[in-house]
Amino acid sequence: MTLRLGKVAFSVYADGTLLWRSTLVEGGDPAVPVHVDLTGRSTVRLVVEPHGVLDGVALADWAESRFTCG
Repeated sequence: MTLRLGKVAFSVYADGTLLWRSTLVEGGDPAVPVHVDLTGRSTVRLVVEPHGVLDGVALADWAESRFTCG
């Protein structure tokens, strides 16, 4: 998250079902590793959800995310 501002939660949805949600991540926190089994899933959606009204201005993303099969 940029500028060390805001609090957000990161979520992974597959086929419309929530598979994983992080605890609240604050500006300046390190990246959170995620391991989700996507076997048999057709769609994946990576979401950033602001914690409060003012957290909507925080810039947070799934930068450098990777999918691996194995």
